[in-house]
Amino acid sequence: MTDKYIVGVDLGGTKIATAVATKEGKVLNQLNIPTLAEKGPDVVISRIVNSIENLLSDLKIEKSQISSLCIGVPGHVNAEKGKVYKAPNLADWNNIPLKKILKTHFDTNIIIENDANAAALGEFKLGAGKGSSNMFFITISTGVGAGIILNNKLYHGSNNSAGEVGHMTFNPEGPRCGCGNTGCFEAYASGPAMAARAIGKLKKSAKLTAEAKILIDLVDGELDKIDAKTLSEAAKKGDKFSLEQIKENAYYIGIGLVNIINILDPELIVIGGGVSQIGEILFDEIRNAINKRCTMNVDSIAPVVPAQLGTDAGILGAISLGM
Repeated sequence: MTDKYIVGVDLGGTKIATAVATKEGKVLNQLNIPTLAEKGPDVVISRIVNSIENLLSDLKIEKSQISSLCIGVPGHVNAEKGKVYKAPNLADWNNIPLKKILKTHFDTNIIIENDANAAALGEFKLGAGKGSSNMFFITISTGVGAGIILNNKLYHGSNNSAGEVGHMTFNPEGPRCGCGNTGCFEAYASGPAMAARAIGKLKKSAKLTAEAKILIDLVDGELDKIDAKTLSEAAKKGDKFSLEQIKENAYYIGIGLVNIINILDPELIVIGGGVSQIGEILFDEIRNAINKRCTMNVDSIAPVVPAQLGTDAGILGAISLGM
């Protein structure tokens, strides 16, 4: 019997990661190439096809041996139709029938999924969510996205929009979000939101500037270079100002998760993304906020844990779609 393999593709705004794996999810080889998103869908899709064909050639695997080709896309996806409605970080990706196009190159089972949903499934099958049945996965970095596992299955919702928690209204009078709305959860909890608050405070207060010496030294005095990573580095070196900004951000994340707990009552909450790399400084404060504000089911609050797949979450998530 001829062996069968899964091909996973993590399509990002700057990088296309492609991997070939066994049916059990063991990666045999991986290739990363620039997306060249600014060149439009035709070029990007051609690069996806070429990366897959190059990997198969290197491994001496025939196209007929692919059991599933699975792609995680950063945008609004109709998984049933295999169509990308909109991908903000990919130029001109509007109503792209990606599954149909790829079918002309690969006659196999093709699965197109939102990247956060794919990462959620990856954590559920291969990472921190193994053994759970109802898991909520949230990724917090440049934006805020989520994937929901209910009764061991990925939940898409009636219109394939489930998990867009970054655009829950947090405060209708709050800051402008990238989606065009005001006061979204993402506009409070994301890495850029945390950095923007910190920069704003430092520009307004000489006293705070004196308290943030470690942070300011890290960015050579250029406040606009402050980001989630520099705040984390400074906090770990004892910068009190940076620590307070992380605690504030954790508080906002905790409030958002209390809403999720009250709606979904998950068994487990898994947090991934760049902001989660801050570590236990962040997680302790998130748990504190949840414990203080989650008053309806105090005896069974879901554990909050860091994602385990790290920088491989995207590609392993894509592979998990075919497992």
